[in-house]
Amino acid sequence: MPSYPNLHFPFSRWFGKSVQPNKGSHSYGENRATECYACTQVGVPVFHSTSCDNANQPEWEASAGSSLIPIKHKPGSSVGAMARNGSGSGPFGRVLDPRRKRVQRWNRVFLLARGVALAIDPLFVYTLSIGRGGSPDMHMDSVLVAIVTALRTCVDAVHICHMWRQFWLAYVSRESLVIGSGKLVWDARAIASRYVRSSDGFWFDAFVILPIPQVLFWLVIPKLVQDEQVKLIMIILLLIFLFNFLPRVYHSISLMRRMEEITGYIFGTIWWGFGINIIAYLIASHVVGGCWYVLAIQRVSTCVRKQCHLQSSCHLPLSCLDVNGPFSYGIYEWALPVVSSQSVAVKILYPIFWGLISLSTFGNILEPTSNWLEVVFSISIVVWGLMLFTLLVGHIQ
Repeated sequence: MPSYPNLHFPFSRWFGKSVQPNKGSHSYGENRATECYACTQVGVPVFHSTSCDNANQPEWEASAGSSLIPIKHKPGSSVGAMARNGSGSGPFGRVLDPRRKRVQRWNRVFLLARGVALAIDPLFVYTLSIGRGGSPDMHMDSVLVAIVTALRTCVDAVHICHMWRQFWLAYVSRESLVIGSGKLVWDARAIASRYVRSSDGFWFDAFVILPIPQVLFWLVIPKLVQDEQVKLIMIILLLIFLFNFLPRVYHSISLMRRMEEITGYIFGTIWWGFGINIIAYLIASHVVGGCWYVLAIQRVSTCVRKQCHLQSSCHLPLSCLDVNGPFSYGIYEWALPVVSSQSVAVKILYPIFWGLISLSTFGNILEPTSNWLEVVFSISIVVWGLMLFTLLVGHIQ
């Protein structure tokens, strides 16, 4: 009779059943031990057995991005105990599992708070106005400054709470990443040390909530408004945008990506993702509208300065706020009734509308003059519109 090879292993792989070989076979015991050793390794094993011997039970460490419930661990395994309990002890409290529902809900609330913070910052520029009651002087609304400062302080307080939680929130070890999954670090001291030493950790979080706009709009800009230093005010606002607002945007994006590394998602539904992209588009329109508003004030101020230099008296409503006047405003024509308006709603909503329509049409409505700053701003709007539209379509798909 011809001899046939033993086929018990392939059937055990596919059907969960196998032909039992001789229990006294030494080679079979070695194969089972090897398979069980593969089962106990962190990451995706090369092969997986359907059974393991009782002497060497498999031990799986908690991996980020996995929806599996950890099985029981060996006695004395500290990592297993932490993963099983969802927390460990540390100097800042119990270490939290970032995959828990409560932590994920907090992440959603915090990301929405960061979106609100990004929408609050451009409101500072609407505290400035020019041409109220026919006066050529620049004014600052102190009541609106107080309201915006209070709103900014509230959202920064939420950020401080998030910073405190980072000292006792388990994180994914980059050394253990295997095709999108990795081990969670549960050691409390390692968590705190990593958060303090990381380039995008504690110090970056502290930097983005520095009250730079509040200090400038309460202590510096009021004096410059009294001295009519419009050019210096524009430079300060530009520096705030470059070194305070843009880092806050980058911080929000990097924070969202770090949260997605752990669970693979943040909000979980396609409608939430669509809503987040629409909110980002509206915030971008809000920022563009704020820049347009400030540059319009600068253009009106330039007109006033030229008129007052040529004439002994200044008649702001008769010339500098007239669209058909001798001064060319280019893309700022629509802003003339806005910069002199006493309605806060008009000063906020109309620039948002202008920014939204400019980004949506990729700058087709823009007819800039030969002023270099106006041309650069128009080019930036076209580039931002194309970039945001591409990102929105890519995320929806």
